[in-house]
Amino acid sequence: MLINIYNDPRLQQQSTLNCLRHTTLPRDHPVIITGDFNLHHDLWESGLVGNDDARTSGEVVEWLMEEGYTMINKKGEITHPPT
Repeated sequence: MLINIYNDPRLQQQSTLNCLRHTTLPRDHPVIITGDFNLHHDLWESGLVGNDDARTSGEVVEWLMEEGYTMINKKGEITHPPT
């Protein structure tokens, strides 16, 4: 199963976490969660992260870890460099 999430930065930042929490994900099939979360965290970006963003992204990371998901990109490597 492939889950693609887009978190519109103009809307509530909790939408990524709300989407994940309210989606029934199978436990007996592989699941890939991808998308543009528009969140910053030191797991996927080096540099300073604002407090509000760090709190929200931390909640997403915590949920993913509790559910047994693993991040496959390199730690600290930005996933979308500025253009």
